[in-house]
Amino acid sequence: MYCYLTAKTVDIASLFPKSYKNNRTKYGDTHKGYPRIFCPFRGSFVPEILDNRREERYNFFAISEREGLFVELWTSEHMKCQIPAMIAIVVISIALRIFLGKADRRFRIIPLQVIAVLLVLLEIGKQVVSFRHPSGYDLYSIPLHFCSVYLFTLPVMSFYKGKNREVVTAVVSTMCVGLLLFMVIYPNLIFPPADVENFFNSYMSFHTIVFHNLVLLATVLIFALDLSFPTVKGEKRWLSVSMVVFSAVAGSMAQILKTNFANFYSCNIPPVEAFRLQMQGVLGYGLTQTIYVLVLAVLHVLFMLGCYWLYRSIYLLTTGKRQKVTM
Repeated sequence: MYCYLTAKTVDIASLFPKSYKNNRTKYGDTHKGYPRIFCPFRGSFVPEILDNRREERYNFFAISEREGLFVELWTSEHMKCQIPAMIAIVVISIALRIFLGKADRRFRIIPLQVIAVLLVLLEIGKQVVSFRHPSGYDLYSIPLHFCSVYLFTLPVMSFYKGKNREVVTAVVSTMCVGLLLFMVIYPNLIFPPADVENFFNSYMSFHTIVFHNLVLLATVLIFALDLSFPTVKGEKRWLSVSMVVFSAVAGSMAQILKTNFANFYSCNIPPVEAFRLQMQGVLGYGLTQTIYVLVLAVLHVLFMLGCYWLYRSIYLLTTGKRQKVTM
């Protein structure tokens, strides 16, 4: 599935001198002076290896004022991976609804508790692998990405039984709907086709795909097992506060560590990144980044508020209960 912004794409090999193609150093961005291209998953950088076997399959969406911009929502690799995964998620959700749908909530929440534990175990493995990497710890492995939010919020939602349980459930469920939207519309933004190809060869790729699909399963189960509370007083306010706090932390650390957490350092959507780079040439780096981070933070909040209305709509469709909106 493609979204064309112009008709022209870019031959990335033409952007590099021939001598660079013979270089097999792991991270090309250590070689100063070489052109940087935009990868929609890690930001603007020079790719690790350019060889004839793989360069045509890796669409790095090169950005240039003279070249076209191209956004690929789904790739063939995503279709091979996500369509079976989504079918499996639906089947599992239906089966659990049949067996647990009428059970007490303490039993219906068990599948989410299992998923929460699996997410933590997967992340522990990811951190161990990153720390043991020969080239040293990759700052990109720090869990400050948007999807890293589920690593902390799903366990809280699954195990927390305090007086604010309904608020936590409403906020976390809305966040999960946000990932559901991206996984259905733009999975290529969530993880690259390379992760699908390396699923059995790289723990990092395995982690990425399994992690996101477990969160996707948890999202569907929230509705299938009727675990949501979309009528809590103040849920939209707490959702907004949560997004502001996340944006402040991730946005600040992205600039300090120069690492693309949640797109706060550079944008993984090619047209937006092209515009950011153009503004950087006009306004300068500091002012451009300040404006970019603030705008992105506002968009995070607005996006989640939109997801809240989708969350309420799904709740209505799955339960038939129409609820009053609260602030």
